[in-house]
Amino acid sequence: MGAQASRPSLTDITPDIKFDASEETIRQLGGVETDFSKREDAERFIEGKVSERLLQLERETLKEFEDKLDKSLLLTDVDVGTLSSKSLDEKMDALNMKIDLYKQLDSDKRKDFTEKDKENIEQKLTECLLKNKGKPLNCFELMEQFKKLTSD
Repeated sequence: MGAQASRPSLTDITPDIKFDASEETIRQLGGVETDFSKREDAERFIEGKVSERLLQLERETLKEFEDKLDKSLLLTDVDVGTLSSKSLDEKMDALNMKIDLYKQLDSDKRKDFTEKDKENIEQKLTECLLKNKGKPLNCFELMEQFKKLTSD
């Protein structure tokens, strides 16, 4: 036995069996998953968990906001010490009623005032025009006052 080994080396033996199986065949037989498919599955799992958590946070935040909004709409000045929307609405209604009342009073006063003034201005204008025959521009101010009172 000299320089050669008594056994043949593994490089000298070549198998004559050809085994050609796809990844799907290996998976069906219960074979090992590849790194790529493991990574995809892990990413899908993480995405699912993240979306569930975001949905849960969104619902909690929305509920908190709605609760705060409902509380703020129901509170009055005494409860908070500041103005609430309900009290603001009440104050706005009261102010609008006062404004309407003042407008009505103002229009009543204006009617009384203008009727009396119309008669006075009309007399003054007539007298001025009679005094200044041929010179109507001398009565310009009285004419303007008469126009204002009659246009209202």
